[in-house]
Amino acid sequence: MKSFKITVITVAVLLSSFISNAQWCKPVYTNTCAFGGYGSIIRVNIGTYSRTSTCVGYDTTGVVSPTAPVTSLFQGQSYNFVATGNNGQNVQFGIWIDLNNNYSFADAGEYIGGTTTAGTTYTKSYTIPTSLAPGNYRVRFRTGTNGFGNSPAFDSSKACTTYAYGEAEDYIIKIKKSYTDNVGVSAINNPTGGACGDSNTHVKVTISNYGTNSQNVIPLYAVFNDGTNNYIFSETYSRTLAAGATDTFTFAKRLNTYAGATDRKSTRLNSS
Repeated sequence: MKSFKITVITVAVLLSSFISNAQWCKPVYTNTCAFGGYGSIIRVNIGTYSRTSTCVGYDTTGVVSPTAPVTSLFQGQSYNFVATGNNGQNVQFGIWIDLNNNYSFADAGEYIGGTTTAGTTYTKSYTIPTSLAPGNYRVRFRTGTNGFGNSPAFDSSKACTTYAYGEAEDYIIKIKKSYTDNVGVSAINNPTGGACGDSNTHVKVTISNYGTNSQNVIPLYAVFNDGTNNYIFSETYSRTLAAGATDTFTFAKRLNTYAGATDRKSTRLNSS
């Protein structure tokens, strides 16, 4: 019995070590960033997130940490995933998401799209599955070419394969639960905190619909504070705001701004 117990403990320790050291595969380029970054990625967009970069071959700058994703996306909502290549050079593009966090991009549905003909940019509209559990997930963007018009297209099996030229960039995104009704003021555009010197200031806000339903009667409020008193703006947005859309709204009431004024915005309903 003692021998049996020792064997089980040894296996458990080895398994734990294997899991803790697991990592995503590293894409291979035989001419990393040659010729001024030939075929590299210069810009990535994920929804409203945008990043411009220089070639480093395999760029994990967007992977800040498992608790600090670059952007948050909502279940059931559609977002554009965009990669732009360097200096108008024709390359293939591919995008993957590790949907089950098993350190692989090869599972069914994880290759979300790519080019079949080499080009200079690629946009993929992708709907976050409603069944995808809230949490953090790794996204991979790749470009690739072997030069001289030889640019084999990516597919589900090529998240890590070898190309002569190109680049890969990984990012962490956070998936949040979607609600049917999830809308409100997401930013105060004007005035900003500390604004002063105008007795007739327009108050302008951004409204965001994070829900799955269109909305057409949205109560809005914005509050400005001078350190002692709150000045409340409350009106109704009556236009139709589609699911996932944003719009701007200007209150009819004006604000007398002055030094030291601060602002705060309404919180979204049902936000997570």
